[in-house]
Order: sequence, then structure tokens, then C-alpha cells
Amino acid sequence: MRINNIISYIKLFCKINFFKTLYFNFKMLRFKDACRFPCLFFGNVEFGPLSGEVRFDTPIKAGLFRWGVEYDGFTPSKMPSKFSLSENAILQIGGRTDIGCGSVFRIIGHIILSNNSFIGSRSVVACSKKIFLGTNSRIAFGSILMDTNHHFIVSNNSVHPKEGTIKIGDFCWIGNNTTIAKGCILPNNTIVAAKSFVAKNYTDYGENCLLAGSPAKIKQNGISRLYNRQIE
Repeated sequence: MRINNIISYIKLFCKINFFKTLYFNFKMLRFKDACRFPCLFFGNVEFGPLSGEVRFDTPIKAGLFRWGVEYDGFTPSKMPSKFSLSENAILQIGGRTDIGCGSVFRIIGHIILSNNSFIGSRSVVACSKKIFLGTNSRIAFGSILMDTNHHFIVSNNSVHPKEGTIKIGDFCWIGNNTTIAKGCILPNNTIVAAKSFVAKNYTDYGENCLLAGSPAKIKQNGISRLYNRQIE
């Protein structure tokens, strides 16, 4: 088992995009922090604007934020990805975070990624105001997190806000190809079925609930995902 782990680490090391990793760390972080390489980029990644701020809520060490990892096995590791952090935007990292290959991040607002969180391959994250992803929460491949409508909507002579917030609690599991829109608040241990549309506050349903549909509705209470690879 140990030999297999060593081989896996060697394969992962060989896939690091060293130029983009060096560029991002030394552009975005203080020199002493950049030397520890907390942010690792893999594969074919394109950078947009990088004029925001990267914060860490945990001791800085190598590989805290890993971008473009071939983790879920649903996307080729060479699929292009894009990351941008605009002026006044904040990427806040609370621990080990993995982002799957082929993903696109456009951060204009404030995004918080907690410890042991994961966003799957080919996902799109558009953060214009605030997105929070809780500890040990997972978002499967092909999903969308978008806290903005991008355009204002007028009805009854009133202009509606185009931006909101998204808060996903701890130990949540979001199925593949799900859209998480502004106004979404998920309590801890929520499971969202694949291809759902989630855009409201579900805290009244309590923790350990199953949501499904478009728009997502409560399907079952008292459930939780099993986090045990041996049993699986």
C-alpha cells in the first residue's frame, strides 16, 4: 500500500505545471509564504486577472490549494482550465482544498474554501459577492456555483439585486451537474441529487436532508453520506 502511495505521489508531481505554480505563488503571496508553495497548479491552466488577495486561515504548507487535479476520473487531465482573481477579490483558504481539472473560476467577490473541501472537474464558479464552502464538503463534476444573475432585472418598477450569497455547510455532498445559485443556504450534512437547481435557504429542513429537483425540494430527512473508503 505504501509503495502504491509513493507511486501516486510521483505521478502527481510529474503533472505539476511548474511555470504557472511559480508564477502564481510569487505574484500573489509574500516571498516567505510563496517559498512553501501552498498553491499548486496542474495541467493546462490559463490565468485571467490576478490582482486580488489570497488569504490562509491555516498554517501555510505545500499543496494546501491544488488546482487542476485529476481526482474524480471524469475529465482528461490535459483539459484546459481558467482561474482569475480580480481587483479587490479574495480567495480565502481554510485548509486542504482540491479543484478538479477543466474547471473555471471567475472571482470578483469573496470565496471561502474550508478544510478538506473539493470541487469536481469541469465545474464553473462565478463569485461576484460571497461564496462559502464548508469543511469536508464535496461538489461533483460539471456543477455550477454562481452568486450572480450577471444582469439586473426590473419588475413592477423595482430593480432586483443581481448578486447574493451562497453558503454550503459542512459535510455536504452536491451531485454532478448541479447548479447552486445566489440565495442558496445548505445546512450541514445536506445531500443534493445530481442535476438539481438549488437557490434558496433550506435551513428550516434541518441537517441530514436529501434535496432533489429543479427547483430542489426536500425528499428525505435523517440521512447522511458515509465517509469510509474501506466500506465503500
